[in-house]
Amino acid sequence: MFASEFIEDAVQRTSLHDVPPNIHAALSSLRQIVSMQNKVSSNRDFRFRTQQSLPPGGLPDLPMPPMNAVVALLKHMKSSPPGIFSIACSFLDVDDLAELCRRVYFCTDTFADTTFIIVNGALFYLFMERAYHATEAPAREEFERYQHTCQTNLETTLVCLPLILPAKVESIEALLVAAVYAVDVSKASLAWLFTSTAASLCQTLGYHRISQTRSASAGPRDIKPLLFWHVYMLDKTLSLRTGRASVIQDWDITLPRRVDNTMVADPWGAVITMWIQQSEIQHRVYEQLYSPLALNQSQEERVETVRRLETEQKSIMAAASHVREQVLFGLKALNASSILDLHLRGDELTFQSTLTLIYRALPAPDGSPTRFSQECIETARFATQLHLECMQRIAEEGRHLKAVYIHW
Repeated sequence: MFASEFIEDAVQRTSLHDVPPNIHAALSSLRQIVSMQNKVSSNRDFRFRTQQSLPPGGLPDLPMPPMNAVVALLKHMKSSPPGIFSIACSFLDVDDLAELCRRVYFCTDTFADTTFIIVNGALFYLFMERAYHATEAPAREEFERYQHTCQTNLETTLVCLPLILPAKVESIEALLVAAVYAVDVSKASLAWLFTSTAASLCQTLGYHRISQTRSASAGPRDIKPLLFWHVYMLDKTLSLRTGRASVIQDWDITLPRRVDNTMVADPWGAVITMWIQQSEIQHRVYEQLYSPLALNQSQEERVETVRRLETEQKSIMAAASHVREQVLFGLKALNASSILDLHLRGDELTFQSTLTLIYRALPAPDGSPTRFSQECIETARFATQLHLECMQRIAEEGRHLKAVYIHW
């Protein structure tokens, strides 16, 4: 977001005669990379590496992993401690996923694109986790092979997905899986498109209003508010990442801003509630500090806004630290996946990165050799240290998580 501006400022502030050759070469390379990135056609964001042409028979003719492997996978998911997919996509539970798998594997005619997206997206992530935990090479290679099959199916279906979809739960679930995957493969604009469509469907169905989210026929698990809050979090987070206005307006929401044990198992309600709060402040950082209107504020107004957002961000960080300690204690007792530990550590990095962006809006002190305030520099350094620690964990434990971790 700020790379080209930073490079330009660095070059302008320094005489080329005073720059060591290696630094000059590095700055030139960075400027070239940013320039090339800006020239890339936006069409590339709508193409995938493994996508294929649809066979004559449509989606039912695409190969799937063996049914016995999928049955074993779902049984493992149901009997094991929660993994990263169970939390990141908590709107899908194993029974719902099993029913959708039955539609695909026992298809007599055809099935909806949305069904195929949910099934292949879910299986892709679940096989990825199984490959990560596999201790023997043959088992790991088998899981990776199934994972690749599901990835190809998912990408092939996503490029054909019509964005005029029926307003129902399955459409929103499919769009959420699509958006999460688009972020994972560094396609933020495509993720924004899927998320915006999901947000529109949620608003059409009234999921943002408290009177519409709970019906008399609802089962023990309240899926509608959970779906809405997942869409909300993506909408707000991508707003800051892509520099676009949020689709969902906070003043239009009457739904309580929390996720409880009627939606997900404890203690994940507290974690997701924390994510909701963080995504809200991320959007406000864009709206109040970096949007076109915010950039026209006076310096005094911007400093006042920075201090207000700083206070709110630090309050979220303090509460999140307490929640994280409780959750990690519970995960250890369950012998849950170490991926979750890394994921929660990544939350701390997100907080520090957001705080860095808040401080970036502060003016540098008079006479400072840099355009950044000391608070911004110190927070950025701390965030970088957290990042390096997380990358070391990934390097030690498995290559599958690296891309997902970086893009989120």
